[in-house]
Amino acid sequence: MNRREHLPSGVTLWNGDPIGRWEGDTLVVDTTNFNGKTRMAIGGDFYSSAAHIVERFTMVNADTINWTMRIEDPNVFTRPWTFTSAAPMARQRAAARDY
Repeated sequence: MNRREHLPSGVTLWNGDPIGRWEGDTLVVDTTNFNGKTRMAIGGDFYSSAAHIVERFTMVNADTINWTMRIEDPNVFTRPWTFTSAAPMARQRAAARDY
């Protein structure tokens, strides 16, 4: 959250180099510098080291977050595309435990 620029392009990481910033009440996470070995899903969906992913997390209320992800990767996809979760993410309340 404190950096404004990504690491040099020669530095690649499994989960990329995410930089967060606020746009109003939306947390925007901009990620580059992937190592090209990561998968999006168990089914084998992948992206290359050229991927650029921007995620947006917006609070709907105290218990709900809307999430979208836009991915650009000219080595894998013919054009950028955006994934929006079918349902908002709901807060998971931990069960009370007796110790």
